[in-house]
Amino acid sequence: MKNRWITIINELLKHKKVVSGNQLAIKLNISVRTLRSDIQSINEIILHHGASIIAIQSKGYILDVKDSDRFSDYLKEMQINPSLDDDIYREYEIVRRLFFSKVNVKIDDICENLYLSRTTVQKILQHIRELLQPYNLSITFKPNQGMKIAGDEQHKRNFISFYFFQSNLFFTQRLFANNKEELQEIQETILVYMKEYDFHFTDNFISNLAIHIYIIKLTMTTEQPDEMKSVRHNIEDKEYSFIIVLLEKLEIVINTAGLDLLVFYVMQENKVIKDPARKENMYDSLIVSILESINTTMFIDFTKDQHLIEALMLHMIPTFKRIDYGLRGSNPLLNEIKKKYQLSFDIALNFSDKLLEFKSIKLSEDEIGWLALHFELAIERKKAHKKTPKILIVCASGLCSAQLLQQKLMLKFGNNIEIVGTTYAYDLSDFNEDYDLVVSTVELGNNCRKPWVIVNTILGNEDYRAIEKHIYHQTDQLFSFMRDTCIFLKYSVKTQEEVLLFLGNNLLEQELVEQDFIDSVMERERLNATNFGNFVAVPHSMKPKAKENLISFMTLTEPIMWGKEKVSLICLIAASKNHMHELPHIYELLLSVIDSADTVKKLLFCNTLAEFKSVIINN
Repeated sequence: MKNRWITIINELLKHKKVVSGNQLAIKLNISVRTLRSDIQSINEIILHHGASIIAIQSKGYILDVKDSDRFSDYLKEMQINPSLDDDIYREYEIVRRLFFSKVNVKIDDICENLYLSRTTVQKILQHIRELLQPYNLSITFKPNQGMKIAGDEQHKRNFISFYFFQSNLFFTQRLFANNKEELQEIQETILVYMKEYDFHFTDNFISNLAIHIYIIKLTMTTEQPDEMKSVRHNIEDKEYSFIIVLLEKLEIVINTAGLDLLVFYVMQENKVIKDPARKENMYDSLIVSILESINTTMFIDFTKDQHLIEALMLHMIPTFKRIDYGLRGSNPLLNEIKKKYQLSFDIALNFSDKLLEFKSIKLSEDEIGWLALHFELAIERKKAHKKTPKILIVCASGLCSAQLLQQKLMLKFGNNIEIVGTTYAYDLSDFNEDYDLVVSTVELGNNCRKPWVIVNTILGNEDYRAIEKHIYHQTDQLFSFMRDTCIFLKYSVKTQEEVLLFLGNNLLEQELVEQDFIDSVMERERLNATNFGNFVAVPHSMKPKAKENLISFMTLTEPIMWGKEKVSLICLIAASKNHMHELPHIYELLLSVIDSADTVKKLLFCNTLAEFKSVIINN
């Protein structure tokens, strides 16, 4: 079946309703008459598979499926995918031709085979160039000869691994559909020898290893040049022996670079990468040094978190090996990590910066994202391991009321508090047990040597919030970190630099931040844009530079570019080194607002401070 006919079927499957002939003809860049001829030819085929395309006078065409099972089987057989995004398919096809064609690729041939205009092909090629750039690869063009990929062979293999295996689900599906029997044979062979070597791989790894073997067979044969330095393997290594036996059984012959990649891939999964530096505790000391530096600059101390140090060590060993091999790993969770765990991502950025400074090792943004998850876990451990506050109850109404207060507090806070006793105000100075906070139904004035909070005998929501603020040293309201003098609505600006200078100078004029605060914010933006999504950006400084934790807000009359996204709401966080323990909670509170597209929309429509704060409070 012609590609154009497949496109017609895909369009009708996708819309699931009548599609006009003009619409189809325009999409395919053909005449309505040619379309009628194509549909007649398609019907001659699909009528035998339980479906037909029906012409409805003056309206267009609709796909009529009589036998869904038969037609579904036919679609699978022909690799027709109704959910396939046209742009993904077009890009994939062009990349595949550029990398695997034995001759130069001509734009005219792409236009003819994919039914695309030269303008559309040029746009897709521009995006492909952007994908190639991090791998030091380019597309070269010679008149009358066509295009080809230019660059180091090792870099080409790295791109193939990333694009076709790690980031392109369509390629994987297509590969399985077209080479099902051969891939099945590879998987079955892996299973047999996996048991012999006592390896315990996941189903996903077995599938990925089969794909790696198959593509390396196509691209790394002994006939192809091998510019990649070989790694000297110990023949006693189980992983090396496993791959050698596997390839011999499958009768696959590849060059040394391909062998190295497969052995390393298995070693990484089996978590037995041999590295003498580990025995010398080099990674341990390196990680502790970086954590000490982070504590100095960000005032967050992880140096005593042995769980984190061990996790980072186990993470960095294969990461360093990947870098040695010139491999690049992808992180499908990167955007979510940057959105949901901004503080942890900042710490990971700082870690990466110090790694570059100490060892000249540069991590990709994907790797930094994985590191951020380790720091997020460490932050959660810090929350869980906080000292349980000891509370003393002072009640003027008698023992019964005091017991009621105690019961209500225990029901509300559970194991998060320890109640050490109850007493009267006049006996407070004689209470001998240690306590951290007094919950009282009467004013205590200067008679109390510890923090105290006054509540009603019958506790209400406001009472609970007041107690929470003291227990957790934080508030459940974002407006507690807001100032009227730091909120600007419906402003007209052109660039993100203009926004940051305006908001930063406003804080400087109020003497709320240090002199180099703006420079620190700009430095953070240069490392990685702080666009959040939902037309929101959350800029902040690399280091705590404020006298107190607060957030400046600005809404714009027209969106501006921030990184690669348009932004209309800017939330500038200024952090204080003396209150860094509040920062994770501030991010959580802010996220609860800006993660909602509806809430962001309401904030952008606000004309007054009262309206803006009302949306925040009622969120």
